Amino acid sequence: MSAPTEPPASSRKHLIITTLYYLFVLLTILVLHGRSSFATPSFIYQGF
Repeated sequence: MSAPTEPPASSRKHLIITTLYYLFVLLTILVLHGRSSFATPSFIYQGF
């Protein structure tokens, strides 16, 4: 069996950038949810 080869630098760079992007998105969602800024608009509940 041959030894596993290292991915090219561009592939590794893409993986790091993609991982950082998804971590940023998850952290943003957690921060927004942690602040309880998800309030329902009052105009939805009009007593139909």
